[in-house]
Amino acid sequence: MSRTQLLLFLYSNKNLAGSILALAGLGAYFIGLIGPLWLPIVAGLYGIGYLATPNKRDYDLTLGSELQAQEIGTKLSEFVERL
Repeated sequence: MSRTQLLLFLYSNKNLAGSILALAGLGAYFIGLIGPLWLPIVAGLYGIGYLATPNKRDYDLTLGSELQAQEIGTKLSEFVERL
């Protein structure tokens, strides 16, 4: 996994939603709402947050500086059509 792919995952909505729910589970553990099964509960909350968040769109990581003017125009046209 490249550094760019790792950063895209870490900042993705799916990971952020899972992390927020997992932190809420840890908070529930520290204030005494859940007991000895805190670890599977926190992991389950992360999984729920990750799976319940819809996919954004896949990023095209193949774009590089080798694009010609015509290819850039084509990519921009495709982007505008998707919007």
